[in-house]
Amino acid sequence: MMHQFRTWLENVPVRDQVERRQAPALQILILCLLLSNTVVTAVTSVGTNIIGGRIVSLGVSLSVFLVLVLALVLVRRGRFTPAILIAIFIIIGVLGMSMLPRGTSSLGSIFFTLAIPIVLAGYLANRLVRIVVAVITVSLVAGVGFLESQSSPLVGYLMADRPGPWATVIPFSMMVGLLYFLTSNYGNSLRQALNTAQTREVELEQVRAAQQATIAEQTAQLREALRTAEAREAALNQTLQELQAAQATVRELSAPVIPVLPGVLIAPLIGSMDAERAAQFNESLLAAIQTRRARHVILDVTGLPVLDTQVAQALVTAAAAARLLGARVLLVGIRPEVAQTLVSLQVELSDMATFADLQSAIATLVQRPEAKSGKPGLPRNAA
Repeated sequence: MMHQFRTWLENVPVRDQVERRQAPALQILILCLLLSNTVVTAVTSVGTNIIGGRIVSLGVSLSVFLVLVLALVLVRRGRFTPAILIAIFIIIGVLGMSMLPRGTSSLGSIFFTLAIPIVLAGYLANRLVRIVVAVITVSLVAGVGFLESQSSPLVGYLMADRPGPWATVIPFSMMVGLLYFLTSNYGNSLRQALNTAQTREVELEQVRAAQQATIAEQTAQLREALRTAEAREAALNQTLQELQAAQATVRELSAPVIPVLPGVLIAPLIGSMDAERAAQFNESLLAAIQTRRARHVILDVTGLPVLDTQVAQALVTAAAAARLLGARVLLVGIRPEVAQTLVSLQVELSDMATFADLQSAIATLVQRPEAKSGKPGLPRNAA
């Protein structure tokens, strides 16, 4: 039963966490006020001898009852702040109306009741509301006292009605209990909020420290990764430079220009031939012809795996350039399948003397007297 009642109190559509925590206590307070209002009404009615006093007491109690029910409905609908404000100002108004019949002599019975609106205002975070409630309460008591001092007919018209002692003791005891409940609940809520805030602050500090450690670790890892990347880049650059140097060496070794006789150079071509290598070969060949003053150049294509149009055009270009420098080109090493390819491609090699192998070309150069004299005089095709 108690569990169901507690669940009913906590099942309030309030979004604010602090108000959600205070809502059960506020509902209990309203229920206690309803109960105390009923008890006080019964005791006051019994202890009052004047019919007018009973009517005023019943009217005030009924007004308080309706206001408290309205406040409870507002809390159940999630209107926390409006419920407290309505309860505060209506209770102040009702207490003011109940003070007028007996004047300041009634302060003894409702003194603690006047403190209830001030305590309720403490549930709100708005400082201005608390100040206004305190000022209104003090002004209410001061106003009643001022009217009574001026012998106003609006105050003290039920002074002859003196209720019994229990009509004061019982409401006083109940108001003390309500104030104790309010202040205790407010203190507990404040203490829980402070403990929660302190716990969250400690957790935030731990999270912040963990994040700082993680950031420092990640920064160190990034720096180490950066150093590793820079080292790899340097190693790759060095490897690239070495590879380029090796490629240059390979190109030079794959197309060397070798002097074999006075005025005779041999240029064996090995491996595949591309545009870059062809240009380098032509440059090396022409430089060697000029330096050695060669009159004959033997191009050995035995080591070429493929002799296509591009390679043939490179050979024709090299022969034409060599002829401009005064040297005659001899082509050796043409295989039967290469010869068929050249014929099908209609490559014109008429400006170069062709031989089956290197031995035949050298033997021809040695036997001819013009080769010994360094003058070119070979037939176009001596194979």
